[in-house]
Amino acid sequence: MKNTLKEIIDFIKNPQYNTLCKTEYNNVFFRRLLMFFILGYILISIFSIPSLSIATLINKFFSIDLIKQRNYNFKKSIYGSNTILTMAIMGPIMEEIVFRLWLSFKKIHVTISLVVTFWIIITKLQSKSLYVFILDLTFLKNLLAAIVLGILMNLFFNSRIVQLKLNRSFLYWISSVGFGLIHIFNFLPLEITICWVYPLLILPQIILGLILGFSRIKYGFFFSLLLHGLINLPASIYYFYKF
Repeated sequence: MKNTLKEIIDFIKNPQYNTLCKTEYNNVFFRRLLMFFILGYILISIFSIPSLSIATLINKFFSIDLIKQRNYNFKKSIYGSNTILTMAIMGPIMEEIVFRLWLSFKKIHVTISLVVTFWIIITKLQSKSLYVFILDLTFLKNLLAAIVLGILMNLFFNSRIVQLKLNRSFLYWISSVGFGLIHIFNFLPLEITICWVYPLLILPQIILGLILGFSRIKYGFFFSLLLHGLINLPASIYYFYKF
C-alpha cells in the first residue's frame, strides 16, 4: 500500500499518460482495485476529520448547520429505497463520464463527456431529477440540445489553438479539482458569509478526484468507475438505513 501511495503522489506531481499493456492490466486488475479501495477510504477518512471539525466550528460560531444541510440535500436527491442505486451506481456513472471519460482525449470520449455534461446542466436548470428518466418530449428536447452543444464544443476543444494552450497535466488537475468543487452544491443553500469554508469542506472529494483521475489514466475508465462505485457503496448503505 505504501508503494501505491507513493505511485499516486509521484503521478500527482508529474502526471504521465502511460497505461499498462493488456496482459499487465488483466494480472493486476482486481488486486489493484482492492488496494485502491482500501487506500482511498483511508485517505478520505483522514481528510474528513478536518472537514467535519470545520463544519462543527461553523455551527458553533455562525449557527449554520452544514452537516444538516448536506443530509437534507442528500435525502432530497437519493430517493429513499433507491439510495444505493443512486449513490453507488448512477451517480458514479454520471460523474465518471463528466469528469474522467474524456481524459483519454479520444474524440468520441470527449463528445460523450460533453453531451452528458450539457444534459445534466439543462436538466438541473429545469429543476428536474437526474435520476428519474421519463421519455417524454422534454427529455428528448434536452437530449437533442445536449448532443448539438456537445458536438459543437468538441469541435472547439479539438482546435489547434486549444491544443497549444492546454497541456494534459493541467487538464488532469482541472478534472480532479472540478470533481471536488461540484460537491460544494451538497451544502445548498450557500451562505456568502462563510464562502471561504466550502473549499475546505470538500477536501475529501478533491483527494478522491485525484485518486480516481490517476486510476482512470493508468488502468482505464472501467477501473475508475468500479472504484468510484465501491467507495460510494458504504455511504449509500449508511444513508439507506438513515433515511
